[in-house]
Amino acid sequence: MMEADSPEHTRLRRLASAAFTPRRTAELAPRIEQLAHALIDALPPAGEADLV
Repeated sequence: MMEADSPEHTRLRRLASAAFTPRRTAELAPRIEQLAHALIDALPPAGEADLV
């Protein structure tokens, strides 16, 4: 989406705006946090990891 030119970018932006409203994002937050904690907990206890 970031590298798309109009009119494709405009179409994708409208889709994302409709899907990720502030209300829906707030509803998804607990599940996103749960998944993030599970992924972080699965990392090796010692050493290094790259997070993106």
